[in-house]
Amino acid sequence: MTGSYVALDVLASDKAGGNSTPPPPDKNFPTTSTIRVDDRHPRDPHQRASRIHRLLCLPMALHVAVLVIHIVLCVVWATHVGLSMQVPLTKASYTQTWLNLISHLVMLAFSTAIVALMQRIVTNSVLSTLPQPLTSVSDRLTAWTGLGSSLLNVYHNLNFEVTLRNSIFIALYFSVLSGLNISSSLLFNVPPANETNTIPDISLEGGTPSIVNAAVYLGSRCSSDGSPLDVPSLIYDWYRAGLSVEALNGRDSINFPGLSGNRIFDTVGVYSGSNASVNAGYTDFHVQCGGVPEVSISATNLGLSNSTSYSPYFANASLGSSATQIAGNDTYRVLLSINYTLGTTPMQLYDTLSLPVGLGAYVAGRLWQPSNILMRVPHSDVVQGIGRNLILYNIYNDTGPAYENEAAILDSQGSKGSPWAFEVANANDAPTSGLRVQVIGCSLSTSTGRTSINPSTNQLLGGQDSGKASNSTWANWKPDLTRENALEDTWASMFLPNIGSPGIWDSSLVPVSETAQWSCLSMLSQSGSNSTASTWSAEQLEDMYKKCHAPTIIEDYLTNRVFSRSQGEENTATLRNLESALEGATAMAMQSAARSDTLTITCPQSGSASDALSDVGARQTVVGGSVTNADLVQQELVGRVTFNAVALIAGTVLSAILVSLGAYVLLMEDTAHTTDTAPINDAGLLSLMSLDNSAVAARLSSRGMNSAFTRRRAGRFLVEIVDGRLVPVEEQV
Repeated sequence: MTGSYVALDVLASDKAGGNSTPPPPDKNFPTTSTIRVDDRHPRDPHQRASRIHRLLCLPMALHVAVLVIHIVLCVVWATHVGLSMQVPLTKASYTQTWLNLISHLVMLAFSTAIVALMQRIVTNSVLSTLPQPLTSVSDRLTAWTGLGSSLLNVYHNLNFEVTLRNSIFIALYFSVLSGLNISSSLLFNVPPANETNTIPDISLEGGTPSIVNAAVYLGSRCSSDGSPLDVPSLIYDWYRAGLSVEALNGRDSINFPGLSGNRIFDTVGVYSGSNASVNAGYTDFHVQCGGVPEVSISATNLGLSNSTSYSPYFANASLGSSATQIAGNDTYRVLLSINYTLGTTPMQLYDTLSLPVGLGAYVAGRLWQPSNILMRVPHSDVVQGIGRNLILYNIYNDTGPAYENEAAILDSQGSKGSPWAFEVANANDAPTSGLRVQVIGCSLSTSTGRTSINPSTNQLLGGQDSGKASNSTWANWKPDLTRENALEDTWASMFLPNIGSPGIWDSSLVPVSETAQWSCLSMLSQSGSNSTASTWSAEQLEDMYKKCHAPTIIEDYLTNRVFSRSQGEENTATLRNLESALEGATAMAMQSAARSDTLTITCPQSGSASDALSDVGARQTVVGGSVTNADLVQQELVGRVTFNAVALIAGTVLSAILVSLGAYVLLMEDTAHTTDTAPINDAGLLSLMSLDNSAVAARLSSRGMNSAFTRRRAGRFLVEIVDGRLVPVEEQV
């Protein structure tokens, strides 16, 4: 379809360009739609909402809702409420993705609604300020007398002035919305974190032997009135517990559950989890050593092994040829006596050693061959009186070359103390030069507390603080006379020979002649004949057994711990090393007793020996560990929902800016006219302008059009609709 239209000439015009002469009478156009410049903004007070009313609308509610959401999230973040939200670690990434996606979709929905509502309000407010509505006549001459004039009015009204302020405002508004959409997609993090789960009242195996329960049990069987027995009065068999000390030679105590250095602690029976801890009870053993005050030492010759002069309990020691080669020359049987006063009780300790003749001062390391022990624990008849105190001695060569690692033990000040020069009484040719004896007194104390352990390995978590620092000197040791009716009151019985620590080898009463094991007993006839053995009474055999003990496990352990050093190193044998070794041995024996039931106690003997042996099973019991309860705290890796602080703070700031911008738009004066009739109501006319009418647009915009007269003048040209486009007639070929 084609057609042509022409705009009528302007007959008359107002110089001011405000009004024109009316059309001829034959033109039946309405003349009532006169629009003046002053009538562009009707000022009906009933159509204008108050400023408060403008803010109480859906667009402003959406702006405020975005800000409120961010403020609520900030409160949740500040109060750490979100930290209680946890997910399995395997779903942490999945959860984080979906949380951020949901928050982004929520913000996107708000943004879409805000833009949809605010765009209409802003557009209407801007177009309401146009010179005149497009669907009315420009003045008293209808605009429809020429299509060019109508298009000219449309073009003029659509090309309103855009200021820099408006451009910045629009750019800022959409930038804020874009920033909110970006921050909402980064709002949540789900990093891995340790979750604490508590399992209450799990059973723990006690690390300390429960001697009190055992004393109560034996009291019900042994005492006349059934009352519990005093702990120190019981008879202790540490033989099996003492075997465990041998396991410490060359090994770290951390290899044993419930044991770490000088500390024993409660343990969990069976637990297969990981990253868990238990607050378990512990006991630390502390030993302090020094010189024994007012001690008296003597050494007595008991007779040559190959002479005809015998001690009552030492017969001919003719061993085999192989043993003689190992033992060397003839030896003196020497009884070493140590006397001191413990509190108010006189104490007598004794030990035997074999002193070779001819080797003189160079045999300290072979006094109990074939062992090379240097530390000895002498025997005591008064076991209960020793209590928390233990007496040891070290024998070493002070003048000649040292044998293996033998050396004097030094205190914290580097002093040797007051060693006793070895002199044998009643022996004219006994060696006396070079050998020195250091008598050492040690006392035990304990401290208890609670510590964290790993229930799966039953080892300590973190470091161990013993709580005491040793600064021991020879002069500052004093016996500990504490009595607490506890197992520590019988500490010395753990190390005494024959009743405490077992021997390195079994020293039988009738040694095989070919063996090279050290023994001060030779149970052959006094005549030297190998055919018949001597007959001894029970009392004599008991006295022999007390006065002779083979090197024990604890003596071998102490020698290795105190004197071991690499070749070429200086002497490192110190009182602190001895204290540490005794602490470790005590802890090991206690741990073995509590965990492996290796400590046996027996009621005190009463009456004859036959009566005591007639019902041994009823008069003894095994000491085990107690059972306690504690809470198990398990650490598990989980995904913990947290906020991205940067994104949350940025979103809160942007939402506050968005509220300010929205309030500014709604409070503008032009927005008050949004309820008026929109200037663009003719959809057909707008669709014409949306066509590709570049030729018409170029002609209409080629000259200044500040008045209605000039606009109508510019519109006086013919146009045709060709293929849906408006084309000036004169340009058609």
